[in-house]
Amino acid sequence: MEELIFLINVYSDLERGIATVALEDAGIPYSLKDYESGNYMRLLTGSSIYGCEIDVAPEDYDRAVEVVMTVLGPGIFEKQNQ
Repeated sequence: MEELIFLINVYSDLERGIATVALEDAGIPYSLKDYESGNYMRLLTGSSIYGCEIDVAPEDYDRAVEVVMTVLGPGIFEKQNQ
């Protein structure tokens, strides 16, 4: 399997859903990585207080950034540095 690179952290299920649907619609494969016990929390309660990392293939990175900025706004990447 090809090595994936970090795209963005999302901190709500809404952001996660919007970003992943937009990536799917654009035909960009991605991988999700929950932090801490986030995956278990999502299974038990339907949401998680921990962030979720979205990774993409290096050749899809620039297009993925454009897609995510289109649906979540350019400020979503500014939140990453805080």
